[in-house]
Amino acid sequence: MTPPARVFLFGPRACGKSTVAKRLAAKLDGWTVLDIDQEYHTRFEGAPVSEQHDLPYYAACRRILLDNIKREHVVFALGGGDLVNSVALDIRHANLDDCRRHGTLVLLLPSRFTKRTLDILFERESRRTYTIPKQFLRKELEHRLPLMRECADLIVYGTAPDQLAHRIIQRCRLK
Repeated sequence: MTPPARVFLFGPRACGKSTVAKRLAAKLDGWTVLDIDQEYHTRFEGAPVSEQHDLPYYAACRRILLDNIKREHVVFALGGGDLVNSVALDIRHANLDDCRRHGTLVLLLPSRFTKRTLDILFERESRRTYTIPKQFLRKELEHRLPLMRECADLIVYGTAPDQLAHRIIQRCRLK
């Protein structure tokens, strides 16, 4: 396996994409992070979280991805639905094709077991400033998890960001 010039981290909400992206880039000389959600909030300051599941949101995230996808040595933290949303199918498929063509897609999951994954994600979500009902999170995970698994070049399991970053480095032969 040739080491990728770009790593695309994705997974369900609260799985640690942003944190792992920062840890991974810090362990790799010359690598940077592009967090799609963070970049969205920088470009569209004040956009409420509730609007993050509509077509304009996914179109804006697509633009951010396209603006940066050819940069080398970048760890991308994709938004939770950038590859698996049910609102913007054309965008979803285009994102997947572009990410596959330009790097390695790494799915982050806290556990191999769906129920344990749900419990961990819900506990993490409950620490945020907005609340997502567990029933909503469960339905979203049940719908998106099979799609996520299909998209992944690599799946890494765990809850410790440094350990996940180390596994990605090993499995992608980045060092």
